[in-house]
Amino acid sequence: MSKILLQFKDFTAQLGGKTILEKIQTAVSSGEIIGVVGSNGAGKTSLLRSCMGLIPASQGEVMVTELPSSSSLTQNLAKLFAYAPQNPHSTWDFTIEELGQLSPHRDLFNEWMNRFALGEKKSYRLSSLSGGERKIAHLCLTFSLHRNFSDKCILLDEPTAALDLCRTELVSRAIKEMAQQGAGVLVATHDLPLAYQCHQLTLLKAGQGMAYGKPHAILTPTIIQETWGLPIK
Repeated sequence: MSKILLQFKDFTAQLGGKTILEKIQTAVSSGEIIGVVGSNGAGKTSLLRSCMGLIPASQGEVMVTELPSSSSLTQNLAKLFAYAPQNPHSTWDFTIEELGQLSPHRDLFNEWMNRFALGEKKSYRLSSLSGGERKIAHLCLTFSLHRNFSDKCILLDEPTAALDLCRTELVSRAIKEMAQQGAGVLVATHDLPLAYQCHQLTLLKAGQGMAYGKPHAILTPTIIQETWGLPIK
């Protein structure tokens, strides 16, 4: 039976005196993939960052239900979360193999590296890779942070951006597998095929939750046109 791992309750946040998220209501349960969709600047990345306390609430709250009441979020981030930013960056120009040494489970990193067809480039430096290959290398690191995904919160910001068709499909399959293992996945995406694979979607517009529900109820021609400006056919 699934259980709620992460829940936003009337969550409102501000940066520089400007409201960037307003009265967000959404939840992530074990075994679920929750998609966050919306146009550029809608607040998708801010929502993911708020999960980890990087953007504090001005009103409302984010509840992480696996935390003991006496524990702080910052002390338990590594135990509960795995986060992949939209544009990962490394200060040092590691080789892919050296990047894997940052993982607590190097064997898992190697498995993900081979699964995503990076094994032959393990000695390549990040600066020599294409943008998509660098993205995949960092996803391998994120995916190898936990040996068991049960009751973990996986936060993915545009995980398929810049990827070719093959690796896009491989990442989509990996996300499904994590959910099947009991993870709660929160994924911000512009990738509509990936959005349709989610169990529920949250549609953001200017920091506000405009709609919540099943993908086919949210991604209607009218909403797509109003959100992204695409013409209805």
